[in-house]
Amino acid sequence: MDISVRLEEEKDYRRVEEITRAAFNYPERIRRGHIICSNAVVKKENQVLPVLNFGPLSVLPEYQCRGVGKALVREMIEQAKRLGYGAILFFGRPEYYPQFGFKEAAVYDITDSEGYNYPAFMAMELKEGYMKGIRGGKYFESDIYNDELNRETVRAFDRNFMIDS
Repeated sequence: MDISVRLEEEKDYRRVEEITRAAFNYPERIRRGHIICSNAVVKKENQVLPVLNFGPLSVLPEYQCRGVGKALVREMIEQAKRLGYGAILFFGRPEYYPQFGFKEAAVYDITDSEGYNYPAFMAMELKEGYMKGIRGGKYFESDIYNDELNRETVRAFDRNFMIDS
């Protein structure tokens, strides 16, 4: 199977949303897969270190276990390097992501925003030593993941995908 990976363009936004909905048991299915990244930070006292967050990674069920997810992750890592990011942190399956070089965030002495660590909280330095000066810091995702801040915006957006019964 040929897999083509490219950066998302504005014209793709709706289709990407439809993929996510299909991958997570929503009814519509259009493309094979996509991956979303957002800006995040690691904070320690008055230090703030920009990092990249990724997720969700969505692959349509009929294309899972066929290399689509791996191609997306590999390309995402390369794009992040080209764009100058120093590290990627996220919450994901600890049995899957080490094959790409991700490690538990505890290796870098970084916790989630509540001060906890667990195997699913993973990290990768894209620039060697990038997180060395922020050891003991806490990871904060973008406000786009804050349900309280975005609840009405999300509801309005979801109405665009409602299917008449």
